[in-house]
Amino acid sequence: KTGSDKSYLVLSSLLAKLRTGEIRSQAAKPILAASAANAAGDDLETIQLRAFAGDAATLEQLTLAVLAEGRSTNVRIALLDTVAIVAPTQLKEPLDQWIQQQRASESVDEKWRNALLDAIINRGSESARQQLLQSVTDLPVGVQATIAERMSQREATSVLLLDTILSEKLPKDVVSPN
Repeated sequence: KTGSDKSYLVLSSLLAKLRTGEIRSQAAKPILAASAANAAGDDLETIQLRAFAGDAATLEQLTLAVLAEGRSTNVRIALLDTVAIVAPTQLKEPLDQWIQQQRASESVDEKWRNALLDAIINRGSESARQQLLQSVTDLPVGVQATIAERMSQREATSVLLLDTILSEKLPKDVVSPN
């Protein structure tokens, strides 16, 4: 392997550990910042490294990369995970894109959809969760059930889901009795 191949493998491994929390990005931030400053190029791995290092200028690049539908699902999900960790408020843009696709009855990869829903429910901002709930009634019934099921698995989001139902902004039949 060449030096750049080895660098890519190391960087990919580092990013995977940052995404899973095996390496805490806050603790590693000084090292990441130094590495990001010395990293050349605008490849996706370098952009993610800079984002974990706290480089706000790369967040827009990272979000645009998540929105690029021409990328493989697995790459988009990895990028989405990075956005969810370093800038959860940026999840609104992929959510907007997905909601528009659903309203237009466009086909969306189920794996991508589930990763996006999990990112928003587990790490997204309160406003992104609210936006998701406000759009539920415009979505296909199966997708509504998926959202309700995922939200009911966490206390904070299940309370939000129930509050939305109790305020009659969402039909109660969205939640399955099972």
